[in-house]
Amino acid sequence: MTTTHIWFTPEGIEDLLPPQAEKLEFYRRELLDLFAASGYELIKPPIAEFFDSLLTGSGQDLSRETCTFVDQESGRTMGVRADTTPQVARIAASRLRAREGAPLRLCYAGDTLKARYNRARGTRNPYQTGVELFNVPGKAGDAEILLLLLESMDALGLAPITLSLGHAGLIKRVLSECSLPESEAGVLLTLLNRKRYPEYQAWLNANLHYIPYDLQALFTDWFELSGEAETVIDQTKSLLSAYPEMVAELDGMLDLLALLKAAAPHVRIFADLAEIRGYYYHTGLMFSTYVVDEHDRALVVARGGRYDGIAEAFDNPMSATGFSLDLRAVLDLLAPVERTGQRVWAPMEADPQLHEKVRDLRSEGYEVVWCEATPDGAVCKLSKINGLWTIENDEA
Repeated sequence: MTTTHIWFTPEGIEDLLPPQAEKLEFYRRELLDLFAASGYELIKPPIAEFFDSLLTGSGQDLSRETCTFVDQESGRTMGVRADTTPQVARIAASRLRAREGAPLRLCYAGDTLKARYNRARGTRNPYQTGVELFNVPGKAGDAEILLLLLESMDALGLAPITLSLGHAGLIKRVLSECSLPESEAGVLLTLLNRKRYPEYQAWLNANLHYIPYDLQALFTDWFELSGEAETVIDQTKSLLSAYPEMVAELDGMLDLLALLKAAAPHVRIFADLAEIRGYYYHTGLMFSTYVVDEHDRALVVARGGRYDGIAEAFDNPMSATGFSLDLRAVLDLLAPVERTGQRVWAPMEADPQLHEKVRDLRSEGYEVVWCEATPDGAVCKLSKINGLWTIENDEA
């Protein structure tokens, strides 16, 4: 019996080899340094915890994506995290409760695991990096997170970037004004999610009597509310003119848009107010960033938005917003990392001065490799000359 079968990893799970592993680590460090410089504190949730904790609150959608096993200590079901966000909410609402009411800025980076392999999403083992901002409600929190998101795209060297805005809270307000049966509301959300316009038209004709007259024009044009952000928002305002609270929400989006354009004029900003991905999870503004790959395909880099309801499950309601991205998924889009340290070969000798010299060189950025004999083709090596360990360069 051969052992080749043990060389293979499960479908959707891959080893990360040189130089890709070093590349991931470099950009992870770039992002974490940016987050720290923006006032965010690093946390490291456990890779696994009790299954019900991983699904608490808005995390319920993760049930089918979470790998589970029985804890041999307690007998309870545990899960390997499929998303870090619910863990961050748990920590913020419980372990950091002493900071209750004050703005709380947290960041993280680590592996996650998906129970199912979705070829469109690629790996089952995303390396999730992100930030979460608690207790900064409304436009102020949304602005801070979006500015940091765009800075993160710059830190990764990704360009050109497209930012897409949606608003789950606005859609929920619109539906709350209607008398749609729950089953019909579910059909509507499915049609919006799948962008099935002909079926939507048939659904609208059959359910128009459930929709207030002042909202019927919005429902008629809903599929057209996608495109250049300012144009779409102005169009939506005119369709919702009878609802001052919704218009105020849209005015807030325009203010945010002006801020983003001033901070990042190179970023294209679109709005899709028929976008419902994350509808059950998000409570307000939703957003994502895209880049176009070499095959002219739009690839999602990061997603985020407001999810004020998640911490309520931990008996500590607080506003929350944030974003995350999978570094592993975007590695091929990132520039190669150049190793700047010059390699020096050092003889394996019992000389205190040699070992001190090696430590000094490494602290200066050199790559110093121990060897019994200097390999063929080596350019730089340490040699003892006149009693001092010195770098000899054979290229000279």
